[in-house]
Amino acid sequence: MFFQDSNTQKKQMNTYRKNFLLSISGFVIFVWALFAVSSGAANLSVNLMRLNLTQTGGTVKVEITGDKPVTNFRIKQLDNKIVVQIKSARSRLQPAYQVQGSFVDEVQVVAKEFNGASFVELTINTQQGATATSVTEFNKLIIFVDSSVAFKTNESFSFIAKERPITG
Repeated sequence: MFFQDSNTQKKQMNTYRKNFLLSISGFVIFVWALFAVSSGAANLSVNLMRLNLTQTGGTVKVEITGDKPVTNFRIKQLDNKIVVQIKSARSRLQPAYQVQGSFVDEVQVVAKEFNGASFVELTINTQQGATATSVTEFNKLIIFVDSSVAFKTNESFSFIAKERPITG
């Protein structure tokens, strides 16, 4: 028979205790990290704070500013509409911006949610044949809408944010 002396037994028990404490510590750190990542995912959405429109010749610049970088988006071009979908976004913009004196008639803003994920959809109503390109700068998404029809550069241009309807 094999007998262990008391010092060997104490060393073995200390080793078991250390391994147990390390395992528990690792588990606690894993659970904490998992919680931190999952709760941080809710903060990944960008808040769209401001929309600005400017025009130079046959190009309208639609500038959307967020509180974080605006990167997760796609642009679809339809007949006389350009649809911009910004995923993981929330809107603090007005629901519509009416444009006067331009080939862009109106910009509509709709906040939506699908399967628990929020996104914002901008619809830019244009004349037939307009095209869009985009550029991102830190916290801005800039969409250049170009008209295939020549536009007079000396015409006046203005836009008006339409008020949100009061619900209650």
